Formats: sequence, structure tokens, C-alpha cells
Amino acid sequence: MDDLTLMIPGPVSVNEDVLEALSRPIEADYGEAWVAFYDDLRADLQTVFQTRNDIYLVTGPGSAALEMGLSSIAAAGETVVVVNNGFFGLRLCRVAEAYEMNVVQVKAPSVERVGAEQVGSVLDEHPEAVAVVVVHHDTTTGVQNDIAGIAQLAHERGALTMVDAVSSLGGIDLPVDEWGVDICVTVANKCLGAAPGVSPISISPRAWEVVDSKETRGWFLNLRTWRYYLENFGHWHPLPATSAINTAYAFRVAIQSILEEGLPQVLERHQNVGTRIRSGLRDLGFEMLLPEAESSPVMTTVLGLPGMDIAHYSGWLLDERKLKISVGLGEYAGKAFRVGHMGRAAHLGAAERFLQATEAYLKAQ
Repeated sequence: MDDLTLMIPGPVSVNEDVLEALSRPIEADYGEAWVAFYDDLRADLQTVFQTRNDIYLVTGPGSAALEMGLSSIAAAGETVVVVNNGFFGLRLCRVAEAYEMNVVQVKAPSVERVGAEQVGSVLDEHPEAVAVVVVHHDTTTGVQNDIAGIAQLAHERGALTMVDAVSSLGGIDLPVDEWGVDICVTVANKCLGAAPGVSPISISPRAWEVVDSKETRGWFLNLRTWRYYLENFGHWHPLPATSAINTAYAFRVAIQSILEEGLPQVLERHQNVGTRIRSGLRDLGFEMLLPEAESSPVMTTVLGLPGMDIAHYSGWLLDERKLKISVGLGEYAGKAFRVGHMGRAAHLGAAERFLQATEAYLKAQ
């Protein structure tokens, strides 16, 4: 499957220069050369995050960085408000519960965008909440929550805002500093177009004040541990454990490509590809789960045609055209499919290949 293209909501197919960086000889993740590389990568990521906040490159999946952020800003027994309008919002509830936090959910259907009004109603009832935790873009359906409004409200109420931007950063605009996001987590292997294994996290000065006031658990998944190593060993060994070395090198190749193209242009490209995929599918008779005005730039959830065997369709795309899409989650299992347009799939050429393949499938059926 040399020319397999992943058109799922992550991980993504990557460019050849990223693959080449993955295959370079293993080097040490300490010493002068590594420190210079690590500092440069964190500086590049500040541009993509649109922030001046501290950034760390966590070895592991996005879930590791999310657990690190949440467990560092809230202690057992403290109240956190978690927006739950999709599979990944529910996962954040489970993480908080595992650390014995008092979890108060803002529940909404998976197709409903949550904003400041819903969160404000919950904070009215729980003014003791220390943080609001929310997924920016939940790939259950592609719904995008109002991060700017939620963060502003949380700050007014004296709570931190932590954002799961795993499937949005680099594909959907998220100006961390402008919106006042205190903790922001993403991954290399989605909109940023690299391989799995590293997950950046940004931390605001306001968040650090809270972190330093807590008696939190854990060692590796603890922001204070990472800061300690950077401050005390940053000239030689800035990380508390072995990094995903080649994954990090490949990640910087992908980030440099974004900076060379320009972040505004990258965001516009994702939007254009998403628009083209949805318009092409509508021409073939499909209905989108979300209205166009609320549709995601980086993935689309599509309702199956009447009587359509979605599993057969997705299997045909893989076997016959080497295109892999995702099936529906939760209540949309067997009723919908999800098309990711991120990574190498975030180009019009990939969109046209997918639409032509879908048209061929429908004709064959």
C-alpha cells in the first residue's frame, strides 16, 4: 500500500521529507546539538500556536499531554467543568475522574456547538470551579466549540481554560494568546502533518501560578517535572526522559513546511479542501451531518445514502483505490462516515481523487 492515503481524522499520511527525517540515524536526545534543535522547534511551535507561552514537547500521544495538563492544574476534590458534546469530551471527564476531581459536565448533543452561555450557566451553579476543560474540535461529528467565548468567560470567573486542540491546531484558527487559552494541547500526527509520538502543550503564566499552588500527583505527567528539567538541565538534557527523537526531527520538518507556506495560507487550504469535498459529495446526492456554516475545515461527517452499506463502501475505497476513510461513531455507527482532510489529504488533488472514487463506487453499485 505504498500509495495509501489516509482520509481519516488522524493519524495522517505525511510528505516524503517527513518520512525521510524519520529514517535518519538515531542521535542522542541531549547535548549541544539536541538542545539547539529542541529550542528551535519550541520557538517554531509558538508561531503555530500563536502564543508567547511556554511550550513543551511531550513524548506520547495527545492523551498523555492532556492528562499532564489537567492533573497539573487541579487536585483531587477540586471542581472542574468539562464540556461533553462528543466522544473526546467524555474522555476528558474520565481523565478528571481518574484523578478524583469533582467533574461537572456541560452536556450537549454531539452536533451542538457549546459556547459561553452554556458554560456560564454551569459556573453560576459551581463558582468554586478551578478550570473549564473543552475540546476545540471533536471528531465524533466535526463540531467546533466556541473557545474564544468560553475562555473569556472562564477568566472573568477566575477559572483556567484548558483546550484539547488535538484535531484542530494547524487546520483551524486557534490564536492561543488572543483568546486567553491557559493550557493548550495538540499532536504532531493530525493537522500538523507529522508522525505520531510527540504532543506539544502550551502553558500560560496564569496557569503556572495555579500549577505552583497545587499538591498534584504524578512525576512524568507533571508540568513541574518538565519545567524543572528545562530550568536546571536545559543546557544539556532539557527533557525528563528519552524523547521520541526521530519523530521530533520529522515533526520539525512538517512545522517548517507550515511556516514556509504561511499559517494563514495553510488554514485557508484546509478550508478550501473541506468545502470542495462537501460540495462534491452533495453533487453525488449525499447529505452532510452539519450545515455548511458549521462544518469543520479538517473533517466532514457524511450521512450514508438510503440503503447504503457504509462498511462495504469504506472497504471498497481501501481495496480498490487505496483510500481509507472512517466510519461513524456512537449513534452514527453504520449511518454515517467521516472523511478527514488533513495532512497529505488536505490538498485539492486528494479531494478530487476521493470524489472520483466515490462516484465510481456509486456507479458500480
